[in-house]
Amino acid sequence: MGDIVGYIHSMEGLIPVKTFQKWVYKIIVSNITGMKVRVTFWRDLAVDYSKKLQMCQIVEITGCTGGEVKFQFDPELKGVIAPMELHVQALSTVKILGHFDIATASPGQQLTWEPVSIADCLSFKDKPITVSGYLKTEFIVFKTTSGIPLAHGNLADGSYPLCIQIDGYKPVTPLEKGSFVIFNGKIEKSKPGSFFLRVDGMKNVVVDNYRPKLSLKQLKSAIYPPKKLGPEVEEVSSQKRYQEDEEKENSYDNEGGKKMKTD
Repeated sequence: MGDIVGYIHSMEGLIPVKTFQKWVYKIIVSNITGMKVRVTFWRDLAVDYSKKLQMCQIVEITGCTGGEVKFQFDPELKGVIAPMELHVQALSTVKILGHFDIATASPGQQLTWEPVSIADCLSFKDKPITVSGYLKTEFIVFKTTSGIPLAHGNLADGSYPLCIQIDGYKPVTPLEKGSFVIFNGKIEKSKPGSFFLRVDGMKNVVVDNYRPKLSLKQLKSAIYPPKKLGPEVEEVSSQKRYQEDEEKENSYDNEGGKKMKTD
């Protein structure tokens, strides 16, 4: 039986599987020495702890069984996590002991994911943030010249959309249009001058399967990108702008119809 104490370094969303287990939920636990171990939850335990656990929580997990990590399915984790993982059982215990700031590779620096809205995210350029919302578009996957898979998609929170780029994308977590997803990353600027959230791997992507998906009609409201942010700028919701645009289009159609009649 295996035990571990550490902080939750990363996590994957709750994933359905086509076996009797039905659900799987995985987290990576790290300690101060930098050792990382993957912990896997199955079935009802997966559903239960996917609701309870959060990034950076300090946890004590005891009474687990061990298993070999199959790196052929997770090649990007080879050399990152221990070759043996822990499987939580019905008699295992999981205690949340507190919260921990993730140490970055730079000595003396601390990394904490700051939850921000899409409307405010441009004020946090190059800083670690957590952004959540509904997927407005499907992710498009392609590879760089060096063979690294990337995925691009758009996230919306009811006010604005934001472009998301996932480096080292892997289809282990279904990213479907209308799903509510949480991303950890940093705002960067592309060469053409547009801003996007760069996400380092699927370990920083969490899909909330308990929130109902938005319909295409509901997603249509989040179509206006943030332009200038600050307290001096009066925020106008995208829904209001959308309604205003609809009214303008209707008025143009009516005017055009009148002119056609007079001609």
